This record gives sequence, structure tokens and C-alpha cells, in this order.
Amino acid sequence: MDKEANQKIENIHFLEIFIEMNNWEGHDKALLTLSGRDLYIQIAAGLLTDPKSSILNLKSIQGHVTDRSTRNRLKEFQNLGLVQVAYNKYDARTKRIVPTDKLISMLNSHIRYLKKLIEKKYILIEK
Repeated sequence: MDKEANQKIENIHFLEIFIEMNNWEGHDKALLTLSGRDLYIQIAAGLLTDPKSSILNLKSIQGHVTDRSTRNRLKEFQNLGLVQVAYNKYDARTKRIVPTDKLISMLNSHIRYLKKLIEKKYILIEK
């Protein structure tokens, strides 16, 4: 027998923002797959860790998807001009992922759109 949920959505405005972001992201080829989205987020997280270097060690990419899927997505990101893969100048045995200006522009666009959606319903004050 089916039971109706007793819980209510805690914040309808955040749910609306979540849905709008998901719809907006669906227009970007790089984010259409779980592995693409995962790689995108890992690169963004790497930029938070060290924004000046904008470099990620290829071996440090460990997402929520298979290694093969991540490698395929990385090749796709290269073909789309979002990243470059280069040898590490300190250790030629390892490679690094270098985000391009196109990826940084994409991240900034993402941030601007999220901020715009939030500001429709809330006043943002940075701490």
C-alpha cells in the first residue's frame, strides 16, 4: 500500500533554486553526465585549495564514478577546450590538469547564475 509522505519541504525557495540550477546546467554539454559534473566539481574544488596554481595532479582525481568514466570525461573536457593535461615539471612521471580560461569562464558563469537565483529570494550579505 502506498503511503503519502508526512514530511514537508523545509524551504521551498531553496528547492526552486536547486531545480532552476539543474535546468540551467542541463544546457552545458560538459555537465550532462554524472562523471562530467563530478570532474567539473573536483576541478573547482582544486581551485579552492590552491587558486593561484590552478593545477590538479591527475592522480588526485577520485570522484564518485569509475576511473574509466573519469578518463573519458577528461578527454571530453580536453576536446571542449576546458582543460589541458601536461606533465608535471617537478616530476615527469606524473601529469597535471590545467584548467583553461574557458573553464574558468564557465565556473564564473555558474557562480553568477547561482548568485542571481539566490538574490531573487534573499538578500546576500557576505560574512
